[in-house]
Amino acid sequence: MTLLINSMAAYALSKYEFRGRDAILLIIISTLMVPVSVILIPAFLVIAKVGWTNNLWGLIIPGAATPTGVFLLRQYMLTIPDDLIQSARIDGASEWRIYSQIICHWQDQPWRCCDLFRDVALERFPVALIVVSKTELFTLQVGLNAFQENSTSNGTISWR
Repeated sequence: MTLLINSMAAYALSKYEFRGRDAILLIIISTLMVPVSVILIPAFLVIAKVGWTNNLWGLIIPGAATPTGVFLLRQYMLTIPDDLIQSARIDGASEWRIYSQIICHWQDQPWRCCDLFRDVALERFPVALIVVSKTELFTLQVGLNAFQENSTSNGTISWR
């Protein structure tokens, strides 16, 4: 879901001309400069208000679109020739068909990179740590942290 949302946003920001496109891109890039610790409490308050604490939705939806992914995919999509898209439009392809059969076909390597960023993103660790308290819903980073904290000197593990 993250790759789909990031890819669609990147496609719109790279291949369409519309008013405010540069401002939207500037806002997306500027969110990369905001530390996670600044938005941690407001993010938790929103997640708690919606009722997504101790729920997988509280982990999935807030990280569904990432500014890193949108920026990385947009930069890669700028290298796709506009003539290729224009020829598909002349041939009668719909926008969805252009996206799904041309753009997505060229996105193999950057999708892998975005997927790797999503899987090992340490910026999601604090959010996952405060949103979920059930051990069966722990993400990999939170589970390994709990495993490390709860291991004793004789090698046994005591879960909470």
